[in-house]
Amino acid sequence: MINAAIWSGLRSFHWVAVHLSFTRAAEELSVTTGAVSQQIKQLESRLGCQLFVRTTRQLCLSEEGLRLAEAVSQGYAAIDDALRDLAATQLRGSVRLAAIPSFCFQWLVPRLGDFYRAFPEIDLHIDARDQLQGVPERSYDLALDYRLARADDAEPFLSEWLLPVCSPELLAQPLPQGEARALLEYPLLHDSAPWVGAQRDAEWQYWLSQVGLPVNTGPAQRFFNRADLAVQAAEAGQGIVLGRLALVADRLSSGQLVIAYDRRIRSPASYYLHCSQDARSNSRAQALHDWLLAQVETAALRVGA
Repeated sequence: MINAAIWSGLRSFHWVAVHLSFTRAAEELSVTTGAVSQQIKQLESRLGCQLFVRTTRQLCLSEEGLRLAEAVSQGYAAIDDALRDLAATQLRGSVRLAAIPSFCFQWLVPRLGDFYRAFPEIDLHIDARDQLQGVPERSYDLALDYRLARADDAEPFLSEWLLPVCSPELLAQPLPQGEARALLEYPLLHDSAPWVGAQRDAEWQYWLSQVGLPVNTGPAQRFFNRADLAVQAAEAGQGIVLGRLALVADRLSSGQLVIAYDRRIRSPASYYLHCSQDARSNSRAQALHDWLLAQVETAALRVGA
């Protein structure tokens, strides 16, 4: 039977054997070097053999120490495997994410491969919904919405910036600074329902008001009930869309879209993340929650938002 004192000594022995250094082992264990040295001495006394050969220049494992180090290393590996299996068991099952379609198609889906690799045990169910307000909590674990005001129990997830973009065939170079009015010479593409209760030209109206221009000027106004449709129309050269930066950053990087006029305006709406009451203690929902936040940090660093 291995008692507590031997377990403690084996823990110190493991790290000294890994680093061949009492100092490094003490750093790993957050104790003093003297404490590690004392535990090794006690372990050697209990086992009746010398585990390390000490010289003036280096520390080496003795023959007995090598045998014990191999056994302890195998034991740690077995413990790690058991911990991974237990964690996988806790994560095995499904988790449901409800989100607006434009966010699903343009931001979430291209990143899902990373989630599946990190959490192969989780069955992720995505429900793209045009309207999330008023949706009962029992129908999802996590929900992502784009809205003007923070809902109760929701946490801020991602701020958004509005930027005019188009296909490189329509406009190869950004319009010069101070010539935003030239945008009105092109068809403007609208997401006619960016958030609940919005006017059909709300985003363009807001952006143009920030640069001192009216929205109801120009050759054509073209409306789509989803942001991803308006972006696809822009890619096809049908006009200039007011892109949400988080959703069009990948297309800008690939050259599918270009900046029409380089003026980013903070959107009046933001993304909010809500966790249902039933899912708050769900390890799968927590894993998805943390993964989403990590993806936001990476994306923000990449686009400089």
